[in-house]
Amino acid sequence: MDLTSKLSHLTQAIALSAFCLAAPLAAADEPTQDIDIRPDGVQITGEMLDLNFSGITHKGTYAILREHTGTKHYTETTFEDGTVEYKEGDLIAQGRWIRYGDRLCYKYQDPEMAGGCFYVYVVGNCYYYYSSNAAGILGARNGLYWIARSVKDGENASCEPAIG
Repeated sequence: MDLTSKLSHLTQAIALSAFCLAAPLAAADEPTQDIDIRPDGVQITGEMLDLNFSGITHKGTYAILREHTGTKHYTETTFEDGTVEYKEGDLIAQGRWIRYGDRLCYKYQDPEMAGGCFYVYVVGNCYYYYSSNAAGILGARNGLYWIARSVKDGENASCEPAIG
């Protein structure tokens, strides 16, 4: 092997090592929203939605930075009386929640809060929210599958990267 070939192999090895070292660091910063967890998850349906959400606070993360608040993190408490309180950065929104069949639906008083209905899947103790619109049901839209993910307040998330 001549010197040029050895240098080329060495350069490739260094580049591969740099990539492998950087990849875990990148993964630790951002949830991977381009992976469909549904095949590995369990869909929470019917009364199980009530058991996992009614009277419970969830802390969650979006994979995309939310422009109007400048954060990805939120806290949402779904009270037993059907009301909900949502906090994201400085935003605090009040609204209503309901289980509609196998979907969890939210409607907020704040016009900046879109609300909507979601199919919920759980992997470990992490809850993943899929929009119930056609794109959410059929698969990725712009390479993104789930909208957000959460864990019950006080629990250590079993998903990586950790929520919080």
